Amino acid sequence: MINRMRLIREVGGAPAFVSTLIVLLGCIAFPVFEFSAFGTLYCAAFVAALTTLGWLFRKRIMEFGAEYQKRTRVILFLYGAVLVSTKYLGGGYHAQLVVITIATAIMFNLNLWSVSEAVIEDRAESNS
Repeated sequence: MINRMRLIREVGGAPAFVSTLIVLLGCIAFPVFEFSAFGTLYCAAFVAALTTLGWLFRKRIMEFGAEYQKRTRVILFLYGAVLVSTKYLGGGYHAQLVVITIATAIMFNLNLWSVSEAVIEDRAESNS
């Protein structure tokens, strides 16, 4: 993962690197906050599971990368709808934090694998 972040920084530029880094920091900060505020590790479990799934399905995510920006709007709309329904169905702050963490882990996987595939292709073209 460190090599992919380096490739994103070198070839993809600052915007791609910063967006991926911010989402990665969110994937770390949300479980830490959850543990300190609620004393549970649900967010950490979801981040670990979704990051593992992202790694396992990275080829599929790379294929999806071409349509990433179009699909991001749909994903964020669904995220907002689930978050609002969680609030009004009485889920509480802990349930909202878990939903936010799940969405952040999904966005991290999409950022890391789809952006890095484009970066790798650009680097291969520039080297040839």
